[in-house]
Amino acid sequence: METFKGRRARARVSFTAVVLLAGIAGLVSTATAATGGSVNTFVVSGKYHGTLTLTNPKKDCYIDEISNIHLDSIRLDPLTGVLSGLKPKSWFFVVTEPKQGSFVNGKTARLRPDNNNVDITFSQTSGTIKFEGKTGSLNMKVVFNNGFENTVTETVIGTWSCPVVNHLG
Repeated sequence: METFKGRRARARVSFTAVVLLAGIAGLVSTATAATGGSVNTFVVSGKYHGTLTLTNPKKDCYIDEISNIHLDSIRLDPLTGVLSGLKPKSWFFVVTEPKQGSFVNGKTARLRPDNNNVDITFSQTSGTIKFEGKTGSLNMKVVFNNGFENTVTETVIGTWSCPVVNHLG
C-alpha cells in the first residue's frame, strides 16, 4: 500500500511539472508573438496581414546618424514577404527622428513597397518606436494609403538588429 501511495505522489508531482512547463512554454510563445516574433521580423495585422522579414541584415540594414542636421534614420530594405490582398513581395521600412530613443505617436515611420511604381504607403499614426544604437523595436498603428483611400488601420509589431551604424556628416 505504501508503494502505491508513493507512485501516486510521484505521478502527481510529474503531472504538475508537465502542466507548469506547458504553461511556461505558452507564455514564451505568447511573448514572442507579442514582440513580432524573431529579430528582423515584422508582423502586420489587420485587413492586410502577413509577416515581413529582413533576411540579410549585414547588407540591408541601415542606421545613419547624421550629426550636421541632427537626424537619425533607420532603413530596412528589402523586407520580403506578402501582405494578404496586396501584390508587392518586397518592402522597405524607414523612420527618421531628431535623435535615437523612444518615440510615442511619431509621424515619420513608413512601410512601403520597394517598387516605386506601386502607390502604397503605410504611415504611422500612433504607437511606439524605440531605437538605440544597432537595435530597435516598434509597436505601431499605421494607416493604409494607396492614393484613393486611407481609412484602413493596421498594426505593425517587430524588432531589428543591425550590425553597423553609419556616422554621416
